Amino acid sequence: EEQKGSTTLRAVPRISSELYDQVVADPVFWRPHLVAIAQEYALCGVAGQGSGQDPAAALRVDAPRLPGDNPVFIVSTVPTTQPTTSHHNSTGTATCCIVKFYSVTELTKGDTSCNAELFLYTQVFPSYPHLPVPRFIAHSSLKDLYHDTDESVWRYPFLVTQKLEGEPVKLSRSKFTEQTRLQFAAQLGSLARLLYNTPLPSASASASAPASASPSASSAAASSSLGNVDAETMHPDYHSKFIAERLSKCRADHKKWKRLPEHLQQELHTYLPQSSDVLLENSVFNRTLGLMHGDIHHEHTLVTFHDNGDVVRIEGLIDFADAGVGSRLYELVQVHLSTFCSDKAQLKEFVENYWNAEEAAQIRSNIPQFAYECMCFCLIHEFNALKVREEGYWLELDQVSSLATLASMLFDFTNP
Repeated sequence: EEQKGSTTLRAVPRISSELYDQVVADPVFWRPHLVAIAQEYALCGVAGQGSGQDPAAALRVDAPRLPGDNPVFIVSTVPTTQPTTSHHNSTGTATCCIVKFYSVTELTKGDTSCNAELFLYTQVFPSYPHLPVPRFIAHSSLKDLYHDTDESVWRYPFLVTQKLEGEPVKLSRSKFTEQTRLQFAAQLGSLARLLYNTPLPSASASASAPASASPSASSAAASSSLGNVDAETMHPDYHSKFIAERLSKCRADHKKWKRLPEHLQQELHTYLPQSSDVLLENSVFNRTLGLMHGDIHHEHTLVTFHDNGDVVRIEGLIDFADAGVGSRLYELVQVHLSTFCSDKAQLKEFVENYWNAEEAAQIRSNIPQFAYECMCFCLIHEFNALKVREEGYWLELDQVSSLATLASMLFDFTNP
C-alpha cells in the first residue's frame, strides 16, 4: 500500500509469491520504478533528477492488453497536443517504449530470460535491421538503479525496448479472411526462416550474414558498450541437453497439467524416444540447429491489415525470453497449436516457407515421420502446448484413441 501511494519510492520491491499474481500487471504498483527508469535514461522526454520537472506528471504507464508472466508495461508521454502515430518526437527521442522486468517464479526464468533477450537485442539484432523485432534502448536492474546492497533481494533486471506497431494475432482473429490467413502463415514461415538462418556471434568465422543485412552503427555502438552477454541458451550444445531434460520431465508435467487423458499419458513411455538423438542428430527434418524464438504463439506475433483488409503484414515478433539455438520442429509446435489454432492449411504454408523447396518436398514425402517427430516435440515442450483455448477452438482429446492418431490429426497437413 505504501508503494502504491508513492511516485518517488526508490527501493527494490519485496514481492511475496502470494502477492505476485496481484501486482505483476498492476501499473500503479510499478509506476514509481518506471518513473525512476524514465528519469535515469531520459525516456519519453523525461528529464533527469534535479531538473525541476515532475516526472510523474509527464509519464503515462499502461499494462499491455495481454499481460504475461513477467511485469511488462507501455511507457509513453502524456499527450499535450493531438496524438500522433509516431513513437519518436522531432528530436528522435522515444516517446513510447516497453519496459520489461524479469522475475523468478514457477513460470519465469529471471536472468536466463533476461540474458537471452539482452544478447539478441545488443549482440545480434543490431546487425540485421530488416528483422521486425524490438530495438534496444536500455538495460539495468532496480537493484543497481537504487544502489541497493541487500543480497537477499531479487535484482529485478529490466530491459527497455522500442514499441512495435500492430496488435497480437490473438486480438485480430476476427479480421482474418481465408486469403489473409494463408498470407500470414507464409509470411510467418519466411520470418521464422530468416530468424533461424541469422548468424550468431559464436558461429564459425565462415558464417556470413544475409546479403540484405547492413549493421546499424548507432546500435552496434550501444552493443559494444555493454560488452559480451553470456546467454546459456545461445550455446550450440544447449538444445540437446534441454531436449534430453524435457524427455525425462515431460511425463511428470503431463500428469500435473492433466490436459492429456489418462490413456494417452500411459502411452508416453512407449511413444517417446529414449534418446534426444532420434529427434535431433538422427532426424531427417531437424539435423541442423539455428536461432529460434522459442515461443511464437498468438500473443507474440503482431500484425496490421491493409487494402481494406485484403492484405496482412507481420509487424514484429516480441518476447524473446525463451529464444536460443534450437530445432525447427520445436519452434513449429507453438506456431501451429497456438498461432494457427491447428489449422492445417496454415501449417502447410508455414512449412513451405520455413524449409527450403527441397526440404519441404522431403517432408511431404514422409508425412508419417514428420507428424511423429512434431508430436514428440509437442509432448516434450516446455509449455503445455495442448492447452490453447480460444473462441470456437478447443482440442477434444478424450475420444482420441492414440498418440499416433493425435499426431496425424494435428500435423498431417496433406490430409485436412
